Amino acid sequence: MTQFALPQIDSGISALNVQEVYIQRGLPVVITQLASQWPITAACSLEKLRYTHGGVEVHVTGPNSSTWSKMGLKEYIDGFEEYKKLDSKPYLRTWNFLDDIPELKEMYHSPRHFQDRFQQLPENQRPPFTWLFVGPCGVQTPLHVDIWHTDAWLAQLEGRKRFRLFHPSRRAELVAKGLLADAAEMSSTSPAAGLIRWRLLMMEFH
Repeated sequence: MTQFALPQIDSGISALNVQEVYIQRGLPVVITQLASQWPITAACSLEKLRYTHGGVEVHVTGPNSSTWSKMGLKEYIDGFEEYKKLDSKPYLRTWNFLDDIPELKEMYHSPRHFQDRFQQLPENQRPPFTWLFVGPCGVQTPLHVDIWHTDAWLAQLEGRKRFRLFHPSRRAELVAKGLLADAAEMSSTSPAAGLIRWRLLMMEFH
């Protein structure tokens, strides 16, 4: 299998350049020195979440999004060392954190390099796709295509995460191996249906 590193560019690069070179061509890219400028980076450190918002109840899940448990955020974070020993690690994924901690909304902004078309909708019609992911070392997300075939930007606030991407030309191979749902099971009316996009295999915390 051919492997290569993703291009890395500085956050000072123009939004037009990022749109033309990467986004319009459906190419993945890493933008550096961006999240470090946001107050939310410090506000959402594990220690800050634990001590400031530890009483918030969250739903954590096991592999393939199966239900794990509902618990306090502090209780979940305190269990990280024990979770590392488990084969099936609980994961706080797709947490609509702004519902629980709305003040964090003012602590970051969507990068100017990306156009969020959902923001053009009336507020009560925008899908709740602003999420926070929190997990112990070794937690994983299996191979998937993002909901509605949408593109996404992700910011790493703490720790490390490995992303594995597969070119769309390998879809048939991945489906045949049972690693990816058949495209026929996905909506053909999704906003980005038919566009060539790289697909995310796994998000893995280290």
